[in-house]
Amino acid sequence: MAKNAGTYLWEALEACKEITLFIGDLDAAEYQADLLRVRAVERSFGILGEALKRVREHYPDIAARIGPLANAVDMRNFLAHEYH
Repeated sequence: MAKNAGTYLWEALEACKEITLFIGDLDAAEYQADLLRVRAVERSFGILGEALKRVREHYPDIAARIGPLANAVDMRNFLAHEYH
């Protein structure tokens, strides 16, 4: 059973907030040197992509209004299946 659209969107928003928090003011080198932070960001991208994938599956009219939705879902799929 699908959650309501608001729940999926809330999960996506919270994941975005986490990514922003985890990255902070780090430059790319600082970020890449912190494996724990990298993994936390990857996990949040996974949550973001999964939530938006569910929006696309169950609420296509709402998904159509989210421009970068496909990019987020693609990132999730890459992280989940092509992580090597």
